[in-house]
This record gives sequence, structure tokens and C-alpha cells, in this order.
Amino acid sequence: MKYLVALDFSDNSHFALVKALQMMQAGKDELVVFSMAEKPLSWVGVLECNATLMQKAQRAEEKAARRNLALSADVCSKLGFSPKLVLSPYHSPAGQAIVRACEIYGAELLVLGATTSFAIPIFSTTTSEYCVEHASCPVLTVKHDHAEFKPDSQGTYEDLQYSDTVPYDVPIDVMTI
Repeated sequence: MKYLVALDFSDNSHFALVKALQMMQAGKDELVVFSMAEKPLSWVGVLECNATLMQKAQRAEEKAARRNLALSADVCSKLGFSPKLVLSPYHSPAGQAIVRACEIYGAELLVLGATTSFAIPIFSTTTSEYCVEHASCPVLTVKHDHAEFKPDSQGTYEDLQYSDTVPYDVPIDVMTI
């Protein structure tokens, strides 16, 4: 089975990645980890009059997304998986990009984190709803809940935290829509 995990790097999306890894069988299942480098919308009013500043902000967003994808690859490697990493720069709305990634990479299950009110994630509730409505494959949304998280033989949540020492130089596909 081919899984596509859409990450916005909130706790819920981290749990979505962990949940997908727990469901997968090493050597049998494939994993695509997808993220976006968002246009820094909160800066648009201030920066759109200055193209140079906007370009610098967009490059910073892309660099952060690439770093986060590298971190997720490290988490995957702890359980013996080597995911394909995919970055979609500056696409909005997010739901359309996720659904398109499912089509391009042949996902058989889309896994993404449910949104909480404690963070401002890239993938909002409307994104999850859009994906459920429009994705060509089944969609699993995962809610972060420490009390209900049941570690298994593959490792505990603590074992699958993002590392502080992951290199940036991992291969990442750039998907343009």
C-alpha cells in the first residue's frame, strides 16, 4: 500500500506521521511525505510592496519546509522506512495541492493531522474536509492525544521525536502544480 502523509509540522501532523508508520509494513508499504512552503500570508500586506523582501520571506519558508521534511525522514528511518519527500512551494489552497499530490504519487491512503485551536497550522479544518471530499483515496485524519497514544513494538512517541541534528541535504522532489 502507498501512504501519503501531509505534514504542517503541528503535533497532530507529527502524530499522523507516527500513526502511518505504525500501520505500515517495512519492505511492503511505500511512504510519501508531503509538505508545502506557504507564501507568508501574514506578511503580504507589509511585504507585497517590496518584492525583494517578499522573495526573501518565501525562501525562508521554503528552507523551513525542507528542514522539516528532513526531520520527518529521520523519524521514518528510526523505523526502517525511507520515504519519498515532496515539497510544493507557494501553492494555495493547501487542500488542492494535497489532493493533486495523491494523484501524482498514486496514494492509496492519505493521512493528515486534525487541526486544533492551539496552533496555526498550514492544513486547517477546511483543508481536511476538502481532502475527504476530493481525494481519490481514503483519508485518515489523526488527532494528537497523549492520553490515548498506545506505543507498540515499533517504538514510543518519545522515541519518534524530531532530532536536533538532522542534515538538510536529503533528496526532496519539488512538485509544481
